[in-house]
Amino acid sequence: MLAIYKREVRSYFNSMIGCVFAAFLTIIGGVYFMVYNLYSGYPFFAYSLAGVIFMLLISVPVLSMKSFAEDRKNKTDQLLLTSPVSLVEIVLGKYLAMVTVFAIPCVIYCIFPLIIKLQGTAHFLVDYSSILAFFLLGCVFIAIGMFLSSLTESPVIAAITTCAALFFFYLSGCKDNSFQPVFVTYRQKALYLCFQIVSKDETRVYTNSSKSRQ
Repeated sequence: MLAIYKREVRSYFNSMIGCVFAAFLTIIGGVYFMVYNLYSGYPFFAYSLAGVIFMLLISVPVLSMKSFAEDRKNKTDQLLLTSPVSLVEIVLGKYLAMVTVFAIPCVIYCIFPLIIKLQGTAHFLVDYSSILAFFLLGCVFIAIGMFLSSLTESPVIAAITTCAALFFFYLSGCKDNSFQPVFVTYRQKALYLCFQIVSKDETRVYTNSSKSRQ
């Protein structure tokens, strides 16, 4: 599994997909951070992080589209299946490689609450719990994209179907500005839980900011 993990991580950064993915989420998070936290003075980074969730619907399909579809397209999946590695280890190696790439911007996000602390009051419990929820949500999205990538030989089709599926989950979970449980599987429960945590953080930020302005 370790060999597959190293191979996948190396391939993501050799093809620039990993670098572009990490840079894209970092820049988007930085823009929200500058607008909401530095310019507008909101003390919660969770409010900025809630805006980045929508970008996951676009960026995660690009990250996960080649996980299995590229191997099936190049016929290298037969080499993996006949290698002395179990199917579970193959899946875990590829999945953990994508999670590692996704963890890079999440680690950078951990610096932002410290910057808020230098400017004034910071709420580390809310901010870091929101970053954790954001990370778990991204892991769920990656699992969905990885599954859909295993069903096709075309990375483009895998990206489109993953994007459509994530948008479906996102829109199906939204109702009256709150996230409602509409699925029953464990993966969908995890998705709902992450949405619920970030949604509560966003509501709390809005309430506190309204009181401070009054």
